[in-house]
Amino acid sequence: MQKSLIIFIILLLGCSSKRSAIGEYNVIDVFCSNEDKQLVQPLIDEFFSLELNLPQPEKLYSISWHEPHEFSEYTNRHNLMVVSLVNPVDETGDRLFERIHNAISSTDSVIAIENMYSLNQIFLGIQSFDAFQLKQQLQNYHNWFYDELNNTAHNTMIAYAKSKGENSSLSQHILDVFDVDIMIQKDFKFLQDTSEPPFLWIGRGYPYRWLSFHEVDFDDISSPDETWVLLEILLESTIGSIEITGDFRSSEIVKHKSRSVPLLRGNYFHPENDSGGPFFTMFFKKPESGYLLISGFVNYPGHDKIALIKQLEAIVLDADIGHSNGN
Repeated sequence: MQKSLIIFIILLLGCSSKRSAIGEYNVIDVFCSNEDKQLVQPLIDEFFSLELNLPQPEKLYSISWHEPHEFSEYTNRHNLMVVSLVNPVDETGDRLFERIHNAISSTDSVIAIENMYSLNQIFLGIQSFDAFQLKQQLQNYHNWFYDELNNTAHNTMIAYAKSKGENSSLSQHILDVFDVDIMIQKDFKFLQDTSEPPFLWIGRGYPYRWLSFHEVDFDDISSPDETWVLLEILLESTIGSIEITGDFRSSEIVKHKSRSVPLLRGNYFHPENDSGGPFFTMFFKKPESGYLLISGFVNYPGHDKIALIKQLEAIVLDADIGHSNGN
C-alpha cells in the first residue's frame, strides 16, 4: 500500500467559532486499541524521547495514552494522535482512524489536520499494516511530525504571551535600537542598556526570565566551538557577572516558517543569586556585516523549565528582525 501524507488546513473563517485548545502545550494524547498498544507503545515512546538538559533532562513532548472510545473527551486538547495497525485486527482503533479518514475524504495513511476541533491544535493520524511498517513510517516522517507539533506549540505559546499584554514602550525601544519588531510582555523591565556597542538586557520576576540583545561583529559562526568561546566572553562581560558553564552545550538550526536560525543552547550560573538555569542564543545575520544575538535565560529552581524556555524561543522566532532571515 502506498503511503503518503496530507495537510488539511481549516481556514480561519471556518475556525471563527472554535475555542482555543486547553491543557499542556507539549502533551500528546495518543489513542490506540489495547490490541495494538503492546506493539505500538515502545515505538511511539522512543519516537518522542527527545530531551533538553535544563539542566535536568526534560522531554520536548510527553505522551498520554488513551483508548479509542475516549477520543471525544479530549477533542479540546492541543495535540491528538491516532495510531492504528491493520494487523492485528481490532474494532476500536481501526474504526476510529477510518471514521476520521472518511470525514476528510482521504485515502492517505499518514495525515495531519490543523484546528480540527479547537484552535492551536494538531491532529496526527497514522495507519500501518503492522509494527514493522509503523517503525518505517515514523522514521520517514520524523521531521514532518516534529515540524507539525512544533508549529502548533509555537502558535500556542505566542497566543498565551500576547494574552498577557505587551510592554509597548519596551517593544518600541527594541525596534528603534535593533530594528527588531518583537512582542515583549508587559511585566518585562529594563535591567541594563548601553549604546556602544548596542546592548540591552531585560527581564521579569519569578519565575525569572531574561532576554538580551547584542550587536556584534562576528565574521563567521560556522564553528560551534569557536563561536562558544566568543559567546561566553560576550555574555559574561555584559550580563550581571553570569558564568557560562561547560555543561550540556549543543548547537542546532531552529526553523519557523521560511526562517532558519543558528542556535546555541547551554546552562549558566549566577553567583549573585547562587543559582542558574538554561539559556539559548540565536544568531541573526545583519544585512551589512556582523550578527544580532538574542539570548533567553530561565531561572526557576526545582521546577520544570521546558515551557518557559520554549516560550522565550517562540517570542524571538516570531519577531520581525529587519531584513535578516537567519540564513
